[in-house]
Amino acid sequence: MFAGQAQIIADGDTRVAKIGDKSVSDFVKDWAASDDGKHFVSAPANGGGGSQGGRGNKFYRTLRRKPLKSCKIALF
Repeated sequence: MFAGQAQIIADGDTRVAKIGDKSVSDFVKDWAASDDGKHFVSAPANGGGGSQGGRGNKFYRTLRRKPLKSCKIALF
């Protein structure tokens, strides 16, 4: 996506990757916050509306069933 815009600039003995006049890390931060980049950024992990579903609730119950007997198993 940005491969054609990236360039390596020599700064003394060090090399710095830049896109335009910004370092790559600064460019990506700004891009990710923009309208174009927000579709590529994952949503923050959250619990939604305060739900206690899944294993987040310590009062959950595991449902169990009896093992099937061999005569009740259907072959498909």
